[in-house]
Amino acid sequence: MFSHVGVTDVVVFMATHDIRRSASAAQVMAGTEELVKRINARGIRVVGATIIPRHNSTASNSPWDSAKTRIRNEVNEWMRTRAPFDGIIDFDKVVRDPSNADVLFPAFNCDDIHPTPAGYYEMGKAIPLSLFSK
Repeated sequence: MFSHVGVTDVVVFMATHDIRRSASAAQVMAGTEELVKRINARGIRVVGATIIPRHNSTASNSPWDSAKTRIRNEVNEWMRTRAPFDGIIDFDKVVRDPSNADVLFPAFNCDDIHPTPAGYYEMGKAIPLSLFSK
């Protein structure tokens, strides 16, 4: 991103795979803070995006459990309240199931990990373009 001319903003939407691979909340937050620091040092604004839900699964290709969900929730709360972002997009609130905030809303659940096209559409609609007009 730093080699592209005219970049003014970066959206950071990451950490699901870090958590899946056993990163702690502290590690995710420290890594994110370092990333934001490096991007801001270039005069680029950073907008954070919360981590979307995943269904608990112990399948070998997508190990996820309640402990990882707790980490996701802790990181999301930090993103919403204390992270050093210039703005926040709350994708978690957009695609989660209102009856169980720790899983994807059924109409937005493609494979227990990724949103359906309808879910991605709603995520796109939820981005306040005012975040990028500063």
